[in-house]
Amino acid sequence: RILVMDESLYYHLIASMPFMCLMSMPYYALACAADASVQCGQAPQVANSMLVGHFQDTAAHDVLEFMTRCNLGFYINDTLLRPSSVLKSAYLLSVVAVTVVSQKQRGF
Repeated sequence: RILVMDESLYYHLIASMPFMCLMSMPYYALACAADASVQCGQAPQVANSMLVGHFQDTAAHDVLEFMTRCNLGFYINDTLLRPSSVLKSAYLLSVVAVTVVSQKQRGF
């Protein structure tokens, strides 16, 4: 059955609004952490532009090589947090939420 918009569905959506707001806060934090991971990935390029001419070439090269091997960023269970993974989990949560709301509409 296709999801039909009637008054009881509006009631369920309005009643679940505080819950949805609370559930979206961790996703905002994850999105900020994923953005920071992307920016951390650009740190060797920024450091390269800052280190040129200030230090000996071997010392600057060693620092940049170390930064590149570190894989800077936020990790969850040894997995680098990327914006794509946050979007996938948000999509999964929205599918579950729509399923729950549609099941409440049917009376289950």
